[in-house]
Amino acid sequence: MLRTFIAIELSPETKRKLRDVISSLRSVHYPIKWVDAECIHLTLKFLGATKDEQVPQIINIMEEHLNNYPPFEYHIGDISTFGTLRVPRVIWAGVTKGTDELKRITGVLDEATCKLGFPSENREYVPHLTLGRNRCSRPADELLSKMKTLSVDTIEYAKEITLIESKLRPSGPVYTPLGKVALGD
Repeated sequence: MLRTFIAIELSPETKRKLRDVISSLRSVHYPIKWVDAECIHLTLKFLGATKDEQVPQIINIMEEHLNNYPPFEYHIGDISTFGTLRVPRVIWAGVTKGTDELKRITGVLDEATCKLGFPSENREYVPHLTLGRNRCSRPADELLSKMKTLSVDTIEYAKEITLIESKLRPSGPVYTPLGKVALGD
């Protein structure tokens, strides 16, 4: 059984900017488990447990449904959080432009993969790049103040969508692309 998700991979330039932001946030010394910038991606649909024989079916669904969507720009901007204001659960960089296109694509992928038995997402999709996860319950005032001074401020161009296998390791996840599908013609 594989563990998979569908995502948009990022350019080396954006990964460099994310690495710089994470480095700056790390200087606060709050116990966040930071994501390796090389592993950061824009998740569209987390599938989870996936049978080997479902992989070609998922790629076929992606090909069938994503041909109608032309490539598009999306902007990555401010740093924000999920969780409470004082004790963030997840630190992330938000998408500030291109969210409508991303929400349409995630809706189509969610509906199509449900036909293969994958659960439908019951939360509204918030396009974001996870930078770190909080391991602590103490207030993060200094970290939150630092976040307000930072921005990724970059433009990405979505032209293909990737099905990715995720193997969880103690040192961090290892991601392997299983298939890529181009947007549009």
